[in-house]
Amino acid sequence: MGSEYYFNWRENIKRLQQESEQQVQALLSKTRRLREKNKVLRIQMSSSGHPRS
Repeated sequence: MGSEYYFNWRENIKRLQQESEQQVQALLSKTRRLREKNKVLRIQMSSSGHPRS
């Protein structure tokens, strides 16, 4: 029973680590997209003559 418990515990930890890694990758991807969008918006604002606040 002890080894079965350990195996289940290990599998759960692996699954949680994979889920966490996927969440981190999704957040990094979203951050990159938002930075790119921010860059485009800054360029649009500066070319339209709006001063930064």
